[in-house]
Amino acid sequence: MTTASSHVFPAFSKRHPVFEKFDRIDEECVQIFKENAAPHLLVDLLIEFWSEYGEGRFSDGLLYVCNPIHKKSILNFFFPERIVYPLIISSFGNVIFTDLKQIYYLSPVYGWYREDALNFELLFEILLKREDYLEGAFDLEFDAKCVQKFGVLNRGEIFGFEPAIALGGNDEDVSSVRKFQMDAHLAFLSQLVELKER
Repeated sequence: MTTASSHVFPAFSKRHPVFEKFDRIDEECVQIFKENAAPHLLVDLLIEFWSEYGEGRFSDGLLYVCNPIHKKSILNFFFPERIVYPLIISSFGNVIFTDLKQIYYLSPVYGWYREDALNFELLFEILLKREDYLEGAFDLEFDAKCVQKFGVLNRGEIFGFEPAIALGGNDEDVSSVRKFQMDAHLAFLSQLVELKER
């Protein structure tokens, strides 16, 4: 674990000061984003952030900054006909992702997605530091209870409900929560919901 101190997104690193690095973001990924991202996304800021931190997680696993190429398959479960890249995966599998034109937020547990931030600067410096956004998108209080009960997630894990919410599970009871392998559980959830855009 290290203390985060980003030059490119200082407000984000102040709100999420503890970082655990897993790996670097490889050059293939950087080039795909650099060559294909719409100008309004301000992709150079994201690339600089990747250079500072690489792949890893903030706030005891609440936010996992993933390698978009390595984790691309998890979005294929939900968007089989689109080319989309995950950026951040939450402890419960919510995904902030991009098609390199817009930035989106996916709730796989409830089966919907929406357009989110206009660009990467607004995403990191405004939304991901705001308590109302973090609570609404990631349910900080409930997440903290799960970490207290089950411990910090291992790499490649997310929390989930058993039974799943789509099968009648209870999303207000920590005793309904389990740890799951990330890719397998997201694939499972994709089979339970008819994805809707909000």
